[in-house]
Amino acid sequence: MKNTPIPYIDYSLCAGCGACAELYPELFEIRDGLAWVINHEGLSTENVENIVTVCIYGAITIAGPASGVTSHNTPSSRGRGRGKR
Repeated sequence: MKNTPIPYIDYSLCAGCGACAELYPELFEIRDGLAWVINHEGLSTENVENIVTVCIYGAITIAGPASGVTSHNTPSSRGRGRGKR
């Protein structure tokens, strides 16, 4: 397996807006109203920061060689009830 960055979706933050799938259809698609990673090996290190910031809800994070890049800051009120109880 190649040592490439891998995008992940935080479903507690994803609003299913489709921005990621529209701009990066080779990586994401919308299913059942939420974004899904369809090609985790298709992400190049040059696109990592752009892919993270395309999500205005901060639902996309990256693991792997570019794991220092995480989702950008979003309002904490965007969470969907998966916080501490």
